Amino acid sequence: ARVAAEVGNAEPQSPLCTTLRSGSGGARVRTVEHLLSAMEALGVDNCRVEVSGGDEIPLLDGSAQEWVEAIRGAGLCAAEDIGGQKLEKLAPKIDEPVYLRKDDCFVAAFPSSQIHITYGIDFPKGLEQTMHPIVGASDWLSMVQYFPGC
Repeated sequence: ARVAAEVGNAEPQSPLCTTLRSGSGGARVRTVEHLLSAMEALGVDNCRVEVSGGDEIPLLDGSAQEWVEAIRGAGLCAAEDIGGQKLEKLAPKIDEPVYLRKDDCFVAAFPSSQIHITYGIDFPKGLEQTMHPIVGASDWLSMVQYFPGC
């Protein structure tokens, strides 16, 4: 079965991980967030991932680092159609600010010639230890700059 990595396939109620599902009651794959983050950071916008032995992507070290190393080790190439013609990039271009908010969570995207990602997390006191013991700080903010082609 196939599950496309599209926003419309994300399960709305998937605690502590991102789950993608193909239609109602269809095939699903869980814990995709670190692999998808690694692919985004490396500019991958078109690939097929095969999962066997379950419905979960391995967490590895709990970050995207090992996925980045594995993808770099495998190498990247431009996607081609069946006739050998290079395919257009699938990544959307942001021409105007985009905002999404739900309860006390939000995400925003702004047009830029470079990709700048700023993210933060703020767990209520005590909750971070019940959710995941590795998350020790309740406030955390970082910025990543990605320059395509590097």
